[in-house]
Amino acid sequence: MDYEAEFSRRLKGLNAQQRQAVDIISGPLMVVAGPGTGKTELLAVRAANILHQTDADPSNILCLTFTDSGSANMVKRLAQIIGSTAYQVEIQTFHSFGSAIIGRFGEYFYSGAGYQPADQLTQAEILTEIMAGLSYDNPLATLNPSGQPIYLKTIQKLISDFKNSGLKPDQLEELVDQDLDFCTDIEPTINEVFTKGISKKTISRCDDLLVELRRLAAQTPPLAQAITPTLAQIMANDLAEAYTTAGDDGSTKPITAFKNRWVGNSDSGTKTLKITEHCRKLKLALDIYRQYLTKMDERQLYDFNDMILRVIQAITEHPGLKATLQEQYQYVMVDEFQDTNEAQMRLLHLLTDYDDQPNLMVVGDDDQAIYRFQGADIGNIQTFTRRYPKLRQVNLQTNYRSGTAIIKLAEQVAGDITERLTNADGTPKQLVAHHSDYKCRIDWTIATSQASEFSYVASRIKQAIDQGAKPAQIAVIARRHKSLVQLADFLTALDIPFTYQHQQNVFDSELIKLLLNLARAVVCIAHNNVTDANAYLPHIIASPAFGISGEEFYQISLDTEAQWGNWFKAIAKHQPRLISWLKEQAQRSLDSPLEVMCAELMGITGLPSDEDDWEADRPDDPVSSVGEEYRSPIYRYYFGADKLAQDSLAYLNFLGDYTTLSQALEQYQPDRQNTLSDLLKFADRYQALNESLSSVVTYGTTEGVQLMTAHKAKGLEFDTVYLIDAESEEWGSKCREKNAMIKLPPNLPLDNVGTTDDEKRRLFFVAITRAMRQLHLSSHSSQGNKELNQLEYALDYIPATSLDEPDTPEATKELATSAFSFLLDSSLDRKSLLADRLSSYSLSASDLNAFTDLTYGGPERFLLDRLLRLPGVQTVNQLFGTAIHAVMQSLHNYAGSEDHPGKLPPIEQTYQVFQTSFRTTSLDEATARKWSAKGRAIIDAYYKKRSESFRPNQRAELRLEATISDGVRLNGKLDAVELDSQRHRAIITDYKTGKFFPSFSSINKDSIHAYANQLMFYKLLFESSNQYHDWQVTEGVIEFVVPDPKTGQLIAPVFDYGRLADMAEFTKLVQAVYRRIVSLDFPDVSQFARSLTGTKQFERWLIEHD
Repeated sequence: MDYEAEFSRRLKGLNAQQRQAVDIISGPLMVVAGPGTGKTELLAVRAANILHQTDADPSNILCLTFTDSGSANMVKRLAQIIGSTAYQVEIQTFHSFGSAIIGRFGEYFYSGAGYQPADQLTQAEILTEIMAGLSYDNPLATLNPSGQPIYLKTIQKLISDFKNSGLKPDQLEELVDQDLDFCTDIEPTINEVFTKGISKKTISRCDDLLVELRRLAAQTPPLAQAITPTLAQIMANDLAEAYTTAGDDGSTKPITAFKNRWVGNSDSGTKTLKITEHCRKLKLALDIYRQYLTKMDERQLYDFNDMILRVIQAITEHPGLKATLQEQYQYVMVDEFQDTNEAQMRLLHLLTDYDDQPNLMVVGDDDQAIYRFQGADIGNIQTFTRRYPKLRQVNLQTNYRSGTAIIKLAEQVAGDITERLTNADGTPKQLVAHHSDYKCRIDWTIATSQASEFSYVASRIKQAIDQGAKPAQIAVIARRHKSLVQLADFLTALDIPFTYQHQQNVFDSELIKLLLNLARAVVCIAHNNVTDANAYLPHIIASPAFGISGEEFYQISLDTEAQWGNWFKAIAKHQPRLISWLKEQAQRSLDSPLEVMCAELMGITGLPSDEDDWEADRPDDPVSSVGEEYRSPIYRYYFGADKLAQDSLAYLNFLGDYTTLSQALEQYQPDRQNTLSDLLKFADRYQALNESLSSVVTYGTTEGVQLMTAHKAKGLEFDTVYLIDAESEEWGSKCREKNAMIKLPPNLPLDNVGTTDDEKRRLFFVAITRAMRQLHLSSHSSQGNKELNQLEYALDYIPATSLDEPDTPEATKELATSAFSFLLDSSLDRKSLLADRLSSYSLSASDLNAFTDLTYGGPERFLLDRLLRLPGVQTVNQLFGTAIHAVMQSLHNYAGSEDHPGKLPPIEQTYQVFQTSFRTTSLDEATARKWSAKGRAIIDAYYKKRSESFRPNQRAELRLEATISDGVRLNGKLDAVELDSQRHRAIITDYKTGKFFPSFSSINKDSIHAYANQLMFYKLLFESSNQYHDWQVTEGVIEFVVPDPKTGQLIAPVFDYGRLADMAEFTKLVQAVYRRIVSLDFPDVSQFARSLTGTKQFERWLIEHD
């Protein structure tokens, strides 16, 4: 290929502004490149031009991007211009560049020691180890129900932010200490001004507060002044603006808004700054950060952010390294400059500070800065001109993507952004459409519900495709993945091909779940733990890979009764070769390497070299025939020779999942030979720490309608774009992000303060500028009973039309279906199969909630867990709850005995009850100590605060049975019942170890609704039983045994049957559910949302259709 001619052709193809940027080779250059203005082509041609115009070697050019795909695209485009020489140009992401420097110049890092990168799991394990050693009263030591620290993710994010800031731990702590001192100093004045509420007098009192704020701001130590505006300065400026506005308008609203932003209430009843408690936690987080750095050094590890931070440190401390890098990288170019963080900016400065006019080119667009949540600092692009006074700036304003109407709309949206280069220094950014001849169409349709909206969008896409539109040139852009998953259901219903890609945790993969269940069963059998093996065997045989029919599965389930719940023996009766094979693998697992065991369990071992021949000889049944050695059917089912042709995306997704897992295992404990047990430890640690081992999964077809989020769509273009969920609650000012557990004070330069209104506008700007010719917005006006607000960013610019169509049922289908869904096949005679089990069935409170609670799974989940009785392995939280219930029962029994009525046993005796009940070998020593300490703290709280509440007239673990009208049978076990024999009245108490709520006044939460149903069921059961049919339950109590961490109080909300319970309606629900269960009439719940609203609607439907 004639690369000289190609370069000349590309050069001539540039417009005047692009050519200007390409020709500026020396000195600092900033290119402001709006969407569709050809910046990628510009970067490639400029690199080629540097090689043509100078004596520079390709390795003297450094081009930094933000994604691996961006780097690969740059190399590909440059290779088209200069050939294989392109591969000598240093084109890297910031982090891969840092890693390369550490690898090339190891003598400058970690004292020359061979440090290795730490994966996510290792980092999380180190942090968990540190947090397990925190004192019990440290708020960051709080555990979730699974026994893991609830602040783990928060600390991980903070450590990343700390490193991205470029500040050392001592500097960060100094800033936090200054903030805490300020909070203490300003608190008296805050109380003087705001204790009595807001009135006209408050405006005048704010003058005193402003004086005090400015006095404190003037006392700021040098470090804070040098790094950032102080908290006092920021608060003073905010109050000054509110004070001035209030004075001009004579309104207290600006002062009220200021108070709401800054002032909160302390536990002692005084006013305090809201940020105070967060700063205290931030100081504790810095202690963890220091320990983390120490442990990483001890283990000779570095993490992702260290790849940049350590390079900055090494360049700063070693002038020789700095000189070497500056001599090599004579030309530096940065793409997507608006997405750089402070640490990346410092690295660029260190690489180019050899001159005040370095050969540094940055390309970016402040209107497309949408990664602030990842630490990006838009201030870098806004201050670049001040850093280099002689900077030359080129503005690319010709858009080669969209038609004029879409460009005009984009300009209107961007014009409302406050923090913008145009507003700061007058940078011209008005885009001009190159394709002014495009006939554009922009519209906005408002439906009544999301289901109606998605049904409309799907039908409109179907119509476009039928008229000749290419599916791959149509994109549907959403704010969140959840909406795309729901839309996929509507597209599937109309046979519309689609492509949806997202990162999936490989542990959620159907294949990996099956492999892990098989591994767990094998390891349990190897250690004679058949009880736990029972929990995994049903999941194994439910896989279609094993070819077991629904009827056979039911029969195996029923046979477990004769085997005392032993699935191992029941399966052996039907599938003896499978059980024999499992035993063989169990024996083999004791001394075989992990790779060998994975090959055995997958069915890879022993395959003929020519798989086509192997396939030809296989029987139709997915498992081995009787005459040959049993081999796992997994490989053949997922990766057989015909699978790639049948469903290439599924084949590649499963292959990607298995490859991702295999590669991660290769890095796990590299200094030892891993076994099958190590695979389970590896998976358990990921799941326990809520870490994700990610693999990119693609659903649909390769050339379908493209479903993606706005962040994913950045940099892409499509002929037609559908932007869905165009409500303020989704895209606009009413969109609420999840509150950070530790909020950072506004003076810390970590840019972790949530999504601003400007950034929401930028995200919307990015989404609409993906469209070339057609842009269709759609939204819905309500969600359940809640009215929604339409997106204000578009209201003034796009006329909206209401959709006049009947409502559509909500979509509830997920892309992945239940592994047990085949058991719901209508062709199965479930009534005959389960006749014996149903003949003696009685309904419990947990059965009722399992059947009706759609967030749990509803009737399908009930069938599996309650009727087929699929076993499960008890979680640590369940074991802990069982131990606490044993404690409470022992206390009631002791206090109710004739020997010591109303008294509690010696506390050491109660400690022993807990320790005897709470025995688990699955916890590491530190975590076990945490749980034990939690148990002792609960016991201490009861002895200290509730010793008088244990009385002789209480019964613990009271088992009852009852039959109500129409032969509806009920049963249950009540934790504690206080009996008033004189008046025949009772108070029922149920103990909970979970998260507490203060009262039943707000019953519109999933857990509270379930608790209310439970207490109403107990009342119905108690009053209908033979023993207590003439009694009345006057109160129901949910008593949370874990003390409130803030007050130390035990919380026990009382359920008011008279005010909150409609027992007549509830009885109808109980009867309806019972009749549905015994007749195996399980309704289709797809019409109901998987939410509390959907659950309530389903309950009402059950009553009405009984």
